[in-house]
Amino acid sequence: MAEHHAILDTNVLVAGIRSRTGASAELLRLLLRGTYRIAISATLVFEYEEILQREAVPTYISEADAVTLIGTICEIGIQHDTRRRESPLSADIDDEFILDLVQVARVNYLVTHNLRHFSKVKLPGLKVVTPQEFLKMLRTP
Repeated sequence: MAEHHAILDTNVLVAGIRSRTGASAELLRLLLRGTYRIAISATLVFEYEEILQREAVPTYISEADAVTLIGTICEIGIQHDTRRRESPLSADIDDEFILDLVQVARVNYLVTHNLRHFSKVKLPGLKVVTPQEFLKMLRTP
């Protein structure tokens, strides 16, 4: 099993589809190769679907390819059940479900382009990183 365990924020998924040459796209390729593992929840998968439909289909990816990608993420991701907490940890209330997943899944990394949304989050063992930073970590022996 891969030693790096992460959550990919939705913006990383969309960026990887929009630009096939950037760090986010490379992270998607490495995920499919099993270089690292991702944690998922039903809420995160529903958000992936919703945002892909709104921001990527049909301009950057076909409907069929989007469905295939989500199916693949569901197959390779480690599924976790989450519950919403009473006290928010994120600057953006819409990101709370991701932090719930971080805590339940005990991931090492939260990969996002929105570092400011998670700037005040201090959870043991968690590093909030950009796709470029995570890619560099994956490539460092």
